[in-house]
Amino acid sequence: HIADNKSKPGEAVQQAIKLIDRYNVQVVTGMIASHTTMAALKPLLAKKVIVIGANAGPSPMAGKNCNPNLSSRRSTTISGTWRWAST
Repeated sequence: HIADNKSKPGEAVQQAIKLIDRYNVQVVTGMIASHTTMAALKPLLAKKVIVIGANAGPSPMAGKNCNPNLSSRRSTTISGTWRWAST
């Protein structure tokens, strides 16, 4: 299922709830912007949905707020070769 948060935090929350309630998703991936990712994380992580971000992880989710169901990835190039870097 595809959800468009329209780059708005409120819409991100609504789309996250829809993915959980209507489609019973267990994994969400592809979120990019930190402001919409942070908004959607509360309902997603509360329901133990696995979230794989497509950008560096938001710093508020580090340390005491770290969650085993959240992983952020960003691609990097080294000598022209694409590699995945875990953040």
